[in-house]
Amino acid sequence: MYLVLYSVLHLPGSFFCFFCIMVAFAVRIVRGNVSEKSIPFVLPSFISMLLVYAVVTSIVTGLIVGARPFWHPQYFIPMAGMVAGNSMTALGLSLDRLLSDLKAKRDLVEMQLCLGATLLSLTGYLQGCA
Repeated sequence: MYLVLYSVLHLPGSFFCFFCIMVAFAVRIVRGNVSEKSIPFVLPSFISMLLVYAVVTSIVTGLIVGARPFWHPQYFIPMAGMVAGNSMTALGLSLDRLLSDLKAKRDLVEMQLCLGATLLSLTGYLQGCA
C-alpha cells in the first residue's frame, strides 16, 4: 500500500489533485460554519482559498523549509493541511459576521447604494462599525 501511495503522489501533478481535494473539503467545512445559506459564496471561496493556500504553502515549503522541489509531497501536503486547517475557522467566522452584518443593516446598505456609494466605501463603513 505504501509503495502504491508513494508512486501515485510522486507523479507530476498528482499532489495538485490531492491539494484541490483538500481545498474542496475545507470549503465544505467553511460552508457548514456560515449560517447564511442563500448567498452563493462557495465558488469564490474555493478559488480564493486555492490560490492563497497554494501561494502560502509554496513560499513556506520553498523558502522557509527549503524543500527542493517545493512541491515535494512529503513537505507540501502536510504544510497545505496546516495552512488550510488554520484558516478555515477564520474564514468561516469572518464570512458569517460579514453576512449577518449586511443582513442586520440591510436598509442602511440599500440607502447608501441608492445614494451612489461605491462598494469599496460601503465595505469600509462596515469595517468601521465592526
